[in-house]
Amino acid sequence: MYKSNASSTYLSYFDNDKILAQTIEKSDVVLGEFFNNDTTAGKLGKPILTLEKPENLVVLKMTKFVGNVPVLVDSANFSGFTTTIPDEDGTIRRSPLLIQYGNNLYGALALEAVRAYLLIDDISLDLRDFGASKVFLGVQLGDIYIPTDLSGNILINYVGPAFTFSYVSASDVIQNDFPSNTFEGKIVLIGSSTVGIGDVHSVPLQSIGYPGVEIHATIIESILTKNMISSPLWLVGVERILIGIVGLIFTIFAAYFSILGLVLLTLVMLLLVFA
Repeated sequence: MYKSNASSTYLSYFDNDKILAQTIEKSDVVLGEFFNNDTTAGKLGKPILTLEKPENLVVLKMTKFVGNVPVLVDSANFSGFTTTIPDEDGTIRRSPLLIQYGNNLYGALALEAVRAYLLIDDISLDLRDFGASKVFLGVQLGDIYIPTDLSGNILINYVGPAFTFSYVSASDVIQNDFPSNTFEGKIVLIGSSTVGIGDVHSVPLQSIGYPGVEIHATIIESILTKNMISSPLWLVGVERILIGIVGLIFTIFAAYFSILGLVLLTLVMLLLVFA
């Protein structure tokens, strides 16, 4: 059977994945990937670090992922996950900077975007022994120190409600209908603010409808401006001691005061704390 080399050549011009891969290869592109515990698809990018004793590190661990098609992954120098974990009330106040999959650690989209933007190769973990485990104090990215909680999550320093960051619609980009210097020297995130896609969340400044892409933008800005929230390790011990003291005070007063008296005492203590 005769096969035309010319037809194969022409078909390659319509291989959109290949065309996109060639563009990615020439740029500082960070591909997004998603870790979960339900479904695996596609191919993962390169890990940031390989752990010698992966079982000892206190960090978010995932068993599945949704990656990208291999031709795109092989052409990209960076990839970062978009996985976020809300608190029990559904509000996103913190986000993992690193996720462990197997023996490897993978970086968040925001972390990898900053690495690509600042041309930083060096990354190290600031860890402390906690019994038989190791917990996080922070992540060192070049000369930038990023404080984290004990599990390697960054506390998100939100700067405003939805649409605080500038948007350019995909249709305007396709039609080249935007100022020529719009993206010059900037980190550009491709995402959606459409409610129907489902990537909208609850955050401290807005209970509904906050676009997921702005969560990553907020983290990027916090790292670049070094305007980050820190929670020192000793604060955990102080909080536990205070909880114990308050509990002891209420136990003692409960033997001498009526229910109404305890309610009034609670209100007074709340006023002292939040005044």
